[in-house]
Amino acid sequence: MKTGDIYYGEFSLTNYGLIRAEEVTLHPPEGTPNFQVEYLADLPDTIEAKERIYVPYRVLCLSSPGQERERWRLRMQCNLYRHRLYLQVF
Repeated sequence: MKTGDIYYGEFSLTNYGLIRAEEVTLHPPEGTPNFQVEYLADLPDTIEAKERIYVPYRVLCLSSPGQERERWRLRMQCNLYRHRLYLQVF
């Protein structure tokens, strides 16, 4: 991504269990110096058994990765960008 580029996407959360997941809390990444992540919908407090929900998001590129070597590495990975997302359920 180049500075100023915006990417929209969504991820799904599925409760494969047989009981409702309660007090669902999303712990999103803080962001990085290069990217700002914004979630476009609130997460529900519960996810019913066997239910799947979708969470849309937007990524804004604040600055392109700095070094030419980093750009080459990203291209070789098909521009794959990963960030861990933690979900807490009680």
